[in-house]
Amino acid sequence: MIIIRFLLILCFWGISWIAIAWQAGDVPSLVSIFYRFAFAGAIFMAALLVRRRLQSSSLTDHAFFILQGLLLFCLNFIGFYFATIYIASGLVALVMSSAIVLNGINSRFFYGDTLSRKTVMAAGFGLGGLVLVFLEDISISYDADTIKGIILALLGTCSFSLGNMVTIRNNMKNIDLATSTAWAMCYGSLATLGLIQIMGFSFAWDPSVRYIGALIFLVLGASIGGFTLYLRLLTVIGPTKAAYILIVTPMIALIISSVFEGYQWHMNTFCGLFLVMTGNIMMLGGNPGR
Repeated sequence: MIIIRFLLILCFWGISWIAIAWQAGDVPSLVSIFYRFAFAGAIFMAALLVRRRLQSSSLTDHAFFILQGLLLFCLNFIGFYFATIYIASGLVALVMSSAIVLNGINSRFFYGDTLSRKTVMAAGFGLGGLVLVFLEDISISYDADTIKGIILALLGTCSFSLGNMVTIRNNMKNIDLATSTAWAMCYGSLATLGLIQIMGFSFAWDPSVRYIGALIFLVLGASIGGFTLYLRLLTVIGPTKAAYILIVTPMIALIISSVFEGYQWHMNTFCGLFLVMTGNIMMLGGNPGR
């Protein structure tokens, strides 16, 4: 079951890279993020209400839902989206993959979890493989834009990792995952709406089939499907192993890019893929606990 969840998340999040690219254009990125999680949160919440599965929660729980929403469905995406303005997507993917390290550190700090030697080795294989894959993209010039992009990507990754920790807290309080995720998406979209108003972005809309199709996939597949599966996996195998998805997902994105955008695979790509998959086998093998 863990393997099936892992594969489904890879499909949802791997495809999401090209779906996000298809949304680029007249609609500001921040507005597209708002549309994505506003629709996802509304659909998720409506489904829970109809099925009478929305768990009652205390004010303290709602405070953590707000925090989860800010970290997972607002600030991290803003960091990643805006980082791609300044640096190549390959470098953003590499910075994002550092979540596997941050999750290990944060889970140790907040919950006293320990890292096994096998997990550390698997992370090393994965990160090394990703460096090989995006070798040309990660040549850093140290100009102002590059540094700005790396900082934004790091802030997004830190936000994502801390959001993982909040999710674990909610799970430890026996809060239903669907309930916490639905509320967090709603709160995250409201926070994004506030930032749109503050920054003065206009609510543009793209009626093209490509934009709407990408939005539907990002709402139903990448957000409701992908995040629900990921956060469930997070509570089952732990934050460090679950974060390995951020290393494997770019590989799926490259496969899709080779079909739709003509991406050419090179020897370093295949070597990197081998290292990533070796780390994947090591990471998911054996005891699935933290």
